[in-house]
Amino acid sequence: MTEIVSEDVWEFIKTYQSSNCEELLFKPQLFGGLSNELLVKQINGRSWARLKAPFLLEHKDYLFGPKLSLEQCSSSFTAAFKAKRLSHFLQSFDTGIDLTAGLGMDSYYLSQHFKSFTSIEYQDDLIELLKHNNRVLNTTNEIFQARAEDYITNISSVDFIYIDPARRGSKGEKTVAWENCTPNLLELLPTLLKKTRLLAIKASPLIDITESLRQFKGASTAIDIISVKNEVKELLFWLSPSNPIEIENVPINHFNLTSEKEQQFTTTLSEIKNTELKISQQPLKYLYDPAPSFLKTRAFRVLCSNHPKLYQLGNSSLLTSNVKLDDFQGRCFLLKEALLHNKKMLSSIKKKAFSVISKYSKIRADEFKKTWQLKESSQHFLILVGLEKVTVLNCEKISKT
Repeated sequence: MTEIVSEDVWEFIKTYQSSNCEELLFKPQLFGGLSNELLVKQINGRSWARLKAPFLLEHKDYLFGPKLSLEQCSSSFTAAFKAKRLSHFLQSFDTGIDLTAGLGMDSYYLSQHFKSFTSIEYQDDLIELLKHNNRVLNTTNEIFQARAEDYITNISSVDFIYIDPARRGSKGEKTVAWENCTPNLLELLPTLLKKTRLLAIKASPLIDITESLRQFKGASTAIDIISVKNEVKELLFWLSPSNPIEIENVPINHFNLTSEKEQQFTTTLSEIKNTELKISQQPLKYLYDPAPSFLKTRAFRVLCSNHPKLYQLGNSSLLTSNVKLDDFQGRCFLLKEALLHNKKMLSSIKKKAFSVISKYSKIRADEFKKTWQLKESSQHFLILVGLEKVTVLNCEKISKT
């Protein structure tokens, strides 16, 4: 593994603009003994780390991997949160395994809870990076190069297994279904459940939750939808062979992580399905746009049930109330006026500054914005919704304190 020791090289990497770094691949070698490809990886990696894992920037000798690996790598925020969640499911922390370690972010945080932890990775370039970076971060993880499916068949049982199957097909295309990932999770699942007391599976946020629960055949203990500042980042299935729960009753936890706090809302498929709808055909004083995690599960229906004065607006996912909710997971707005969708009513908004949200499937937000020649605004919004007639809600975003 090549190490970067020159101060000149480090200064070059730290100051080079990541948006232009790909051009280095077509230039003569800039530093003896170091390929331009390695420089590009480090420049791109530092740009990624500023947003996803800032603590890595403190480690001068840390080496970043290729873009594809960074795309699937957890952020330090979600990795630390998953490690924290372990205590909710386990009482003893003797042995743990990460079967698809990749760049090792999840391994780094999960391993801190176990007496013994093993990181498994198959790819040649990643295993060398993993060994190097574990020395840099001073971890005690054992590291082995192996296919997940080969390694797991030859070990005794452990307390915990974590797996994040690669979501790329043979031609590099993105995949979502479990059977198209590497390793094939559905084929490997029976063996995994025989070898551990707790299994955590990281999934694409696009995965079908209900279908996954059926495929896991009643072994699921909980589902965590992890958002950072209301943007869905990860979806995690917790499985336990000794603690099966009926599919309809598996807790679905909507977590939202911010710098100030962790928000949690828990429901089940049964509760979502059986919740009696509370609908208002008229927008009230406040409008609430649920976080994407609630849109994925349709749990916003349960939100309405839990708040006596909160209503679903028409048949949309937009909620409305005359009461201000301070701890809502999503965006909050103050309604200024409701306009019917016609030229006369909307003439007053033309060429002004508004962000646009469309809750009406027949009109796209970007098309509406182009039609009315709208500029961008971070504070003033127009929300399209289908009520008795198509309506445009002129509102102001409420900043959360």
